[in-house]
Amino acid sequence: MSKLYLPIGIFGSGKSTWARSQDPNIQIVSGDNIRWMLNGGEYIYNESIEPVIIDILFDAAKRLLDKGYDVILDECYCSLNIEMRKLVALRFHKTDLVPVIFPVKDVIHHVQDKVKKDLRGKTPDYWTRVYTEMINVYEPFNPTKEYYFGKPIHV
Repeated sequence: MSKLYLPIGIFGSGKSTWARSQDPNIQIVSGDNIRWMLNGGEYIYNESIEPVIIDILFDAAKRLLDKGYDVILDECYCSLNIEMRKLVALRFHKTDLVPVIFPVKDVIHHVQDKVKKDLRGKTPDYWTRVYTEMINVYEPFNPTKEYYFGKPIHV
């Protein structure tokens, strides 16, 4: 059975870096790459098209899993809280689901990560606000409540 790895953590916690460091035979389906593609090579977050991005992401992951590949679902919004992770579990209920848990870093690390990435056209204050909003909705992985996942990997 193919495995679906779900990195769980907020922006800047190392999910994408971890994904790229894995076995090259594991396919990575990345929400950020889809955003870049849909916006002509520019990263733009647009809340109104996020449902479309999630649909594309899920469809691509499902097609790869159906072909026998292991897949990393590299999308922060799918991992932020129990409800979003439950949505992934429902969509991929016939798949071996593996949570990959990343530590929550503080706001300074978060902003430093964005500075390394040229702030994506935003200010440090913007990224501080994004971190604060994200940490307010983030729920750590709970194996008791999230029984549909297999044994977690802690990074």
